Amino acid sequence: MIKKIILIFTGIIMSMYGVAQEIPDTLILDEMQDEFSLVDGTTYNVAILPRTVKAGKWSTMVLPFTTSCPEGWQVKEMTRVTIKPDGDINLGFSDAVIMEAGKPYMVRVEEEINEVVFKDITIDTELKPTKIDIVSFQGTYTLGSVPLYGYFIS
Repeated sequence: MIKKIILIFTGIIMSMYGVAQEIPDTLILDEMQDEFSLVDGTTYNVAILPRTVKAGKWSTMVLPFTTSCPEGWQVKEMTRVTIKPDGDINLGFSDAVIMEAGKPYMVRVEEEINEVVFKDITIDTELKPTKIDIVSFQGTYTLGSVPLYGYFIS
């Protein structure tokens, strides 16, 4: 889950000598920052997510762009909800082919990672929760609290 997003730099700037210099279009998705600023439709050559994902453990993730599933990752999307007569709710997940912008996923990696680099991405900040029956699997880009009767997957 991306909690915070910070734009580092994009575009062309003028040097103190009046010569235009190209700045690489790089987006840093930093979960530890307090603010974020994204513009829908903006394209970046590189997006870097400094995040630790432990090997063999499930984690949640939502990204503000669509991308193919990184190599060596298991990526699952919620596809089923079963409500049992006793009220228990079982969630079913299936393999994802791509990671769609704004949609939450369960991810597991083979080896621990501390940073993920994505290439050629286009920003789409709309959150797209997966809603099946009475369950809504919702991602967020900011810190927040879990609503009453809600659950947090960590």
